[in-house]
Amino acid sequence: MLVDECHRTQEKDLGAFLQATLPDARYFGFTGTPIKKADKDTYARFSEPGETYLDKYGIDDAVRDGATVPILYEGRKTEWSIDETEIDIQHPA
Repeated sequence: MLVDECHRTQEKDLGAFLQATLPDARYFGFTGTPIKKADKDTYARFSEPGETYLDKYGIDDAVRDGATVPILYEGRKTEWSIDETEIDIQHPA
């Protein structure tokens, strides 16, 4: 069973219904927002017992495989000029 947005759909009723309907299915969950709360635990639902991660396939793996193009960026520092005398002056609107 491939499940997109698993952190939203597999907790509580829908997840319980699917598991009851397909008790022998193997679940693969996709999420960009893993959740770990008292009543929801994406890690417990989709990780192997004792593992503290959901996915070991990261951006570097995807770039290496050619599935993703490298993200190239150039940081630029902005030179700020703050007039300390103007900071607290109230100007009429």
